[in-house]
Amino acid sequence: MVNQLPQQIVGLGRALLQTILPPVCHGCRTLLAEEDVLCATCRADLEPVQGVLCQRCGKPFVSAQGSEHTCSSCLEHRVQFDVARAAFVYSGVMTEMIQAVKFEQRYATVRALVELIQRPTGALNLADYDVATCVPMTTERLRRRMANPGAMIASRLAQRWGMPYEPRLLSRVKQGPPQSTLKAVKRWSNVRGAFVADRPMVRGRAVLLIDDLITTGATADACSRALRKANASAVGVFAIARTVEH
Repeated sequence: MVNQLPQQIVGLGRALLQTILPPVCHGCRTLLAEEDVLCATCRADLEPVQGVLCQRCGKPFVSAQGSEHTCSSCLEHRVQFDVARAAFVYSGVMTEMIQAVKFEQRYATVRALVELIQRPTGALNLADYDVATCVPMTTERLRRRMANPGAMIASRLAQRWGMPYEPRLLSRVKQGPPQSTLKAVKRWSNVRGAFVADRPMVRGRAVLLIDDLITTGATADACSRALRKANASAVGVFAIARTVEH
């Protein structure tokens, strides 16, 4: 009976909180009849990444015909991660949720994003990795924003998957303009040499980099290059969403 008291207290606390602050859809912000993160309409708007994918970056090819192969961008830039995958297409409700976290500091939506993610399967096998990490901010930018939403997502996903999480594997030593303000061709040079990895912490370990969004793959590649330079044995990338050409 005593052991059940903490759970009962938590349950009562949750019920009281829901009475004061009823659950809200993190997509359209409408009130929900029961505890959930999205209403049925917004959940139906989510589009999983699927089809014929690039073997490296996981970008879906426009044509659904043929077999998986490496895309021209990965070949051109000689990306240094072994494989990258994303759960959802960056569109509609998913765009609104990620932008709410990144640009509006609506950090409660981090929990909603994480709860939507299932354990990756296929090309990205979590059992192949020793530790998870995040894309870091410079100290100055972190001080200005007060939080790193990418790190919040990474730590919660690692905990959900039962993986060790270490946010200090990478440091950002150069801060250029935000990637979101640049055209695709400029994004690669903007993050070149922007990250360094802690060699003693990285050496010989297979690292899974977790982020909110993959667009060109430039940031993931820049982080991967730093991890490779520190002798990581493997580098994989997982993101909540990725942009897709239609």
